Amino acid sequence: DPLFSVSFRHPHSPGEVSFPAVKLRESVRRNFLHRIRFFRDRRGTTDLVEFALVLPMFLLLMFALIDLGRYYWIRETVENAVRQAGRYAVTGQSIAGKSRVQSITQVAQNSMAGLYSLNTTTIKISSSPVGQSPASGTSGFAGYGDENVTINIQTALGFFTPGIARYFGPNGSNTLTQTVTFRNESFPASQAN
Repeated sequence: DPLFSVSFRHPHSPGEVSFPAVKLRESVRRNFLHRIRFFRDRRGTTDLVEFALVLPMFLLLMFALIDLGRYYWIRETVENAVRQAGRYAVTGQSIAGKSRVQSITQVAQNSMAGLYSLNTTTIKISSSPVGQSPASGTSGFAGYGDENVTINIQTALGFFTPGIARYFGPNGSNTLTQTVTFRNESFPASQAN
């Protein structure tokens, strides 16, 4: 174990100041034990027991906050994807080489920031004449000009915090569903495909 000593000379002091040689390993060990002394004061191991009781509750709270934050982020992402797909759908445009429904689906997927790749998301597009319920519309078709187009995005979200999942469904997951209905702009019938 190496010995460690320090001596220095200050410009304004008449002599040299030196500290006695100390074993380095022993000094580090003493310093470390001094720093964690709050765990072992006069009360003995009481602080360790209190820490052991509080830590699980603290971690549960932290993971619950992370889970809820993730839930709201996914909800906002799905809402944004539905809105962006609806805004694109009403124009009657399509991406080159794709049908209009495929183009709307692609816009929704691009707006979901990687959420679509989780394989728990479905995107459904349907159309209905103005004045009719979107539920009675034609599935898989985005409609003609001046008709309604309905876009539905559904995604499943599982929770990893124990105890939180039971508030969102019997199997510990929550299904987020966002639906939007827009009226198509006037465009030629040839763009409806």
